Amino acid sequence: MEAKSPDLYLHSLRVGSLAVVLGRTLDLSESARLELELGATFHDLGKLALPDVILGKGESLGEAEMAAIRAHPELGERILSPLPIGDEVRKVVRGHHERIDGEGYPDGLRGEEIALGARIVAICDAYDAMTNPRSYRGPETSEKALVILIQDCGQQWDPRLTEIFARALGAGPSRTGDSSPELNGVVNQRRGR
Repeated sequence: MEAKSPDLYLHSLRVGSLAVVLGRTLDLSESARLELELGATFHDLGKLALPDVILGKGESLGEAEMAAIRAHPELGERILSPLPIGDEVRKVVRGHHERIDGEGYPDGLRGEEIALGARIVAICDAYDAMTNPRSYRGPETSEKALVILIQDCGQQWDPRLTEIFARALGAGPSRTGDSSPELNGVVNQRRGR
């Protein structure tokens, strides 16, 4: 991965680190955290099977290119299938683009049908993608990325995990109430306050 796409490699390492932070916050067992970290680090492995022109494309993707991108979770799972790793790792790789509302891919799973690790990685993946530059846009601030995550939780991301993730990063609502008014406003709106 590092040789083919250094950016993808670094993204995968960052997502793995973020997932471990959330796994610790959730008090997952050491073995569950290890599987989570492996799944998070391998989540985009299937992209290695895609043509370089698609991975590095700066403008919007066509329909066939999007179909190829949408195949990467299944490709990643296939690449991992002969390896002696836990099923949870494969579930993370396959399920990291599923959405809580059932509109994700590749299986259209919803809610808790999606493996916990995949729900965690979906949040970490989105956060890292937003806060790091892409060929087609600059990075968002951490604060803005958290606002976007919280606004879309319940549709795209698990609401409980999203809130815990924001707190774990020290930018979400805390006991001291020291997060930004914008972020607090979005969180309170999501909670119905």
